[in-house]
Parts: sequence; C-alpha cells; structure tokens
Amino acid sequence: VGGKPMKELMKRMLAAGDMEWVQFGDDTILNKPVEEWPRCDALIAFFSDGFPLEKAESYVKKYKDSMYVLNSLEAQHWLFCR
Repeated sequence: VGGKPMKELMKRMLAAGDMEWVQFGDDTILNKPVEEWPRCDALIAFFSDGFPLEKAESYVKKYKDSMYVLNSLEAQHWLFCR
C-alpha cells in the first residue's frame, strides 16, 4: 500500500468523491477471522508473498452482495500459479 502506484490510486479515488480509504493492517489480515475485518463497500486486494488469498476470497464471498470487488481475487490464483 505504501508504493507510489497505490498512493496515486488512493489519491485519485479520494478526490473523485465522498469515500473513506480503510487499510486493513497486517495483524487484521493475518491473525483475525474475516468476521472481524472492517466492512467496506469496495475492495482492492493484491496478492503478495504471505498474503492469505483464500482468506480474502472468503471475505469477499461473505459480503459479495453488498461489496464491489475492484480486481478479481480468483484471477490472481491463475496469475500467480504460472
């Protein structure tokens, strides 16, 4: 999240309208069940070493009717298993 491209994306999204940017911390992502993750209306998630992709997918599945996913988590499995 600290990278230049992500900061630019965040800046543009915040400038576009009434929204709040919520960053899930490492402790939340790695150690807490998805039921304790913050609720959000839209999600951006990028796979990296140590990122629990399956856990993020279960979060999306749990709230899929009330949340927009900006990038496909399923597609990330395909991209990173090559």
